[in-house]
Amino acid sequence: MKRTTLFAATVAAVCAVTISAPAFAQGSAFPDVPANHWAASSVSALVKAGIVNGYGASPLAIGAPDKKKPAYDGNKPVTRYELAVTLYRFVQHMDKVAKQPKSKTGAMVTPKTGADAVKQLVARGYLPANSPFVKNATAAGGIKPVTADEFARALGDVLTKVQETRTPVSKDSGLDIERPGGDTHTH
Repeated sequence: MKRTTLFAATVAAVCAVTISAPAFAQGSAFPDVPANHWAASSVSALVKAGIVNGYGASPLAIGAPDKKKPAYDGNKPVTRYELAVTLYRFVQHMDKVAKQPKSKTGAMVTPKTGADAVKQLVARGYLPANSPFVKNATAAGGIKPVTADEFARALGDVLTKVQETRTPVSKDSGLDIERPGGDTHTH
């Protein structure tokens, strides 16, 4: 149990690192993340790609601290809605950078809330409607911290869909593409 709790806390901290980084001008430092922090370069890359925003910097950042300058707040647990918004932004980023082949899912409209992000990810096939993450991301559950299992499964589902929609595989190839949960799909 202690190990599971430690793992969940570690995953939540890593999620907070990737979800809550603010966008600053070039050369600026996060007020609560020193330039020599182990995750500073990764956070900067995610901010530059538009995948993450800091608390106080985005209308979708839930629980923004009372600070004039947006904070990184890497110790704050990640909520289900925050994860949904981050996964959604990742899909948008992949759509922008993928020139060939074109996305088979079409353009996505930016969600106004975390609940909208969950709905759009389900509607586009990135998350199954019956997944524990989606089931727990209700009005009350969406603002609660995401579990390690929910995070891993949601990320796996989104990455699988991204691969399916952007990786050309000939129908004649006979390749078996393994999906999370052990399902296979033969092309």
